[in-house]
Amino acid sequence: MENINLTSEQKLVHRLMLESLFLKEAGLLYGKMGVGIAFFDLGERTGQAAFTAQGDELVSGILDGLDFRTNWDFATGLSGIAWGIEYLVQNGYEDCNTNIVCRDIDWKISQLSIVRMDDLSLDTGLEGILHYVLARAKGALAQNSKLPFNPDFLFEIRQVLKGLDWKKMSPSMAYLASEYDYFFTHEAINTYRLDIKSFIQTPEQHDIEQMTCGLKFGLAGLLYKIPGIHNS
Repeated sequence: MENINLTSEQKLVHRLMLESLFLKEAGLLYGKMGVGIAFFDLGERTGQAAFTAQGDELVSGILDGLDFRTNWDFATGLSGIAWGIEYLVQNGYEDCNTNIVCRDIDWKISQLSIVRMDDLSLDTGLEGILHYVLARAKGALAQNSKLPFNPDFLFEIRQVLKGLDWKKMSPSMAYLASEYDYFFTHEAINTYRLDIKSFIQTPEQHDIEQMTCGLKFGLAGLLYKIPGIHNS
């Protein structure tokens, strides 16, 4: 039998294509949504339809089995999934009315009490909420659809941001706060763009065999470091 020698990049892709289908986690940063997006992006970059098909299968599985009892957070929950749907539509990978697809997600998140939120993090706090709101607003405006938020919910976010010391915020949080302020004041998006790469974190020393599949600290994030894959 002929030995097949695969590069480390090809081994990464083969492992991710197999294991991602069995992921139980649906979320953006550690689950199927992030992996699906990575495959869509890789398919466009390399021109290989197999990667696009893998991304489509993962995302379709999420939408078919979406449980609205899922937590709301950005890393593993509904707000990150909604952000991912917007990313796919705004980049031309999917074609749908995101106000319809995300309607139940929007309703659930609008029930949050932002004034009681003392977590400012991306994964589970206000930074993630700002990404979600700005992404959904950008999508709705691009589709000439009604903004999908309760005005009281938007006002509450504004009040919370006004009460924070912006000088003590992380650069990413300060940027989002500024973008949100512009959106709230003008009902338009200033410079915010949906950048999946901004969520990727890869340790300098990493062992592919030991890494999980996700986008953050996982194999899906490493796909963005591969300039092109052929015969994989």
